[in-house]
Amino acid sequence: MVKTKLLYIGGYGRSASTLLDILLSNAESCIGLGEIQNLSNYLDVGGIRCSCGEDFEACAFWSKVFAIYEANDIYARQNLVKLQDKQGWSRLLRYGFRMRSKQTESTLRYFYEALFKAAKNSENVQVIIESSKSSHDSVARPLILASECGLDVTILHLVRDPRAVVYSILRGSNQKIEAGQEAQIPFGTVRALLGWCMANLGCYIAGRLLGKGRYMLVRYEDLIEHPTDVLKKVGKNVGLDVGPVLRIISQSTLLEVGHHVGGNRMIRSGTVRLRGDIEWQQSMSWIKKLAIWCFVFPYALLFRYSPLPDINHSEKGRYRPSSHN
Repeated sequence: MVKTKLLYIGGYGRSASTLLDILLSNAESCIGLGEIQNLSNYLDVGGIRCSCGEDFEACAFWSKVFAIYEANDIYARQNLVKLQDKQGWSRLLRYGFRMRSKQTESTLRYFYEALFKAAKNSENVQVIIESSKSSHDSVARPLILASECGLDVTILHLVRDPRAVVYSILRGSNQKIEAGQEAQIPFGTVRALLGWCMANLGCYIAGRLLGKGRYMLVRYEDLIEHPTDVLKKVGKNVGLDVGPVLRIISQSTLLEVGHHVGGNRMIRSGTVRLRGDIEWQQSMSWIKKLAIWCFVFPYALLFRYSPLPDINHSEKGRYRPSSHN
């Protein structure tokens, strides 16, 4: 039997991780599940649904996961909060210094066993995509899943120009915009720049610690300008048949949205666009562009971003996702 792989999309938010997750989930024998780390949070808060449109409890896929998971432990649901526990920089540094973890990850391991079993039973899935990214509380997550849960993990590090990320953050919180609330984020520029630096540094370190052949860097700009080339490289690196995705891109047919957790408004808007967002280039002054580049210049050099970009991404097409159970 082929072992199920986990493709972990890391990096910072506002970098189109939802778009990449949806694209790859349309590949052969693959399922995208979004921000799994936040699942217990959404269950507690209530009112947040699976991307298929159903409550998580009633969702055809997630209800199977819960049933398998809870069959072995009557306290399993209460333990779901541990999906978010202590997966930040302290854990990452432990791996860096080869220090043995004092924690056991039985809850996390049992949950992913249920997840993989449900995926295999329902769709014969061979690759699961998770896009929990690399925030301060999830930066060590792919290492924990690989070393302490025994999963076959590959990190797909998605990075976007920091100036585009700052511009997106200054628009406000996605959740509050969607709810029609005041969306402005206090100290948005500073928080965005520090978060971008720490998340991408952490993802880069995690990839190096995970080992050769288990880390791949993808720039948002390359994905938008040359989607076929980028997706082929991802498919080759992970062992994924991206043929169906390439046909979607070439034929402008429907993108299917399955059972994702979280994600931005795109996943519920009814329209997914594979095109460059160049509004920030047109609206942001050259002084601010240069100032942001100087603030993050070691990382900007690492990820090949120029001080004053003059790139006009062409619109590659428009795709309308359909929901399925």
